[in-house]
Amino acid sequence: MTSLAGSRLRKRPDRRPLYTVDDSDDDDDFVQNKDQTTEVVEGTVGREAIVDEGHRLKNKNSKLFNSLKQYTSEHRILLTGTPLQNNLDELFVLMHFLDAEKFGSLEEFQEQFKDIDQEEQISRLHKMLAPHLLRRVKKDVLKDMPSKKELILRVDLSSKQKIIYKAIMTRNYKILAKRGAKISNVLMELRKACLHPYMVEGVESQIKDANEALKELLESSGKLQLLDQMMVKLKEQGHRVLIYSQFQHMLDLLEDYCAYKKWFYERIDGKVNGAERQARIDRFNAKNSNRFCFLLSTRAGGVGINLATADTVFIYDSDWNPYADLQAMARAHRIGQTEKDIKRNTFPKTQGNMGMTAEEKLS
Repeated sequence: MTSLAGSRLRKRPDRRPLYTVDDSDDDDDFVQNKDQTTEVVEGTVGREAIVDEGHRLKNKNSKLFNSLKQYTSEHRILLTGTPLQNNLDELFVLMHFLDAEKFGSLEEFQEQFKDIDQEEQISRLHKMLAPHLLRRVKKDVLKDMPSKKELILRVDLSSKQKIIYKAIMTRNYKILAKRGAKISNVLMELRKACLHPYMVEGVESQIKDANEALKELLESSGKLQLLDQMMVKLKEQGHRVLIYSQFQHMLDLLEDYCAYKKWFYERIDGKVNGAERQARIDRFNAKNSNRFCFLLSTRAGGVGINLATADTVFIYDSDWNPYADLQAMARAHRIGQTEKDIKRNTFPKTQGNMGMTAEEKLS
């Protein structure tokens, strides 16, 4: 937790202290250090409260939100590059933090926009929010930013994937039972089968020989076969890679793949705490780092971090919210990037209509 460096703080004994907050670390870190930080600025207050990574205040029950609500200021600013998940409640919490008088009641806000799918209500909401929002895009402020190229790769299922996919589609429990698999959600199981058959419970083969295990791992998934071909070329040409997935199990398989290849890598998912998370980022970004790739979950590693030392991003499986994928790609396409072109590779064909739905949301 850091206070605002170089700011002018005036004596305001009638108010509690307030300071600029960068909440990129864990909420618990802020709460544990709050008393110590408050002691440093006791008896002073800034006119403005500026919160970086402001989207993390969207949960009204979080320790960070409730701690910052204790302080007062004449103006409040939230900085964020992370989109909301089309959730009116989360939007209200952010707006309530900024202007509690105008956005005072969640129930009234919900009632006012209960039919938000209607064009009239969307327009009314945009008009209400407009005075509070200022949007800045990279192309307007970073004229020397390297170009960004997106390559959409059409991938066929492997023979093993086709068998499992068909079995799920037809709900042929007899075939699935032979592999020890269980189906609880058909759509989710289909997504998993498209990523890799080992994602389906009971399918993974137990092979002790490392070479045979790698061969089976690759041949079982059409998507992983194509990724392997590209990764080998990228490694030979000196590129550095980010790979995003929605699933921790898929990250486990990708980790096995990197280990079989004897490549140095890092990984961040929702189980990694703040201190270790930063340590892994630092190792990857270090000068002359030997880390070839970084494995990340889209939600945990897709916002709030700088991985501009990488130049190629793979979205192994897309999010239903296309802006989550764009945020993930922005980890590399940002200030500090020196490569002439940043490449993003996606694999939409094996995910049914998911890629088309995401494209429609962006249009």
